[in-house]
Amino acid sequence: MNMWGLILALTAITFVMRTIGISGGGLLRGTRIVGLLPYLAPAVISGLIVSVTLSSPSGFVVDARAAGVAAAIVAMLLRAPVLVTILVAMAVTGGVRLLA
Repeated sequence: MNMWGLILALTAITFVMRTIGISGGGLLRGTRIVGLLPYLAPAVISGLIVSVTLSSPSGFVVDARAAGVAAAIVAMLLRAPVLVTILVAMAVTGGVRLLA
């Protein structure tokens, strides 16, 4: 299964589980699954970002994109606004590419 197939499958599973939890008479109420549902979509998106950033046709690669993502993570941890985070990631990625 390719990456997009996995994303579509997880999206469908998330939708079904939320629907059951909402309209299924509380079928999932009180289980640990309900507490994990809000984290499923961000986890899938994070996995996609990491796999796109660190992969190439030849395999695993760490380049300027990885530095940009690392800078964005640091900016987010410092609670920078989204626009500032994007600009920091762009600047770091551009700087690393310029130096390479």
